Amino acid sequence: MAQIVSRVELNEKELELIWQILTAWAINPKEGRIVRTNSVQGLFNLLSQYSELEQDFRLTIDQVTKENIPSINARLSILNS
Repeated sequence: MAQIVSRVELNEKELELIWQILTAWAINPKEGRIVRTNSVQGLFNLLSQYSELEQDFRLTIDQVTKENIPSINARLSILNS
């Protein structure tokens, strides 16, 4: 879901729900690293369509970055370039 959701047209309610789910997956240390990395990517992809969510995205990224997980940090490095 995290990989394809940004390709689907969402109404406001769907966007809110999807954003919450992806954020929860991204910040949950009990989720697998692949799920977390793909969730960060999904949030980033949605951000390109819904720029008003940038502050929420930055807060999520700040929280995830503190864990210093190499796979997520590598993805963030790619997204920031």
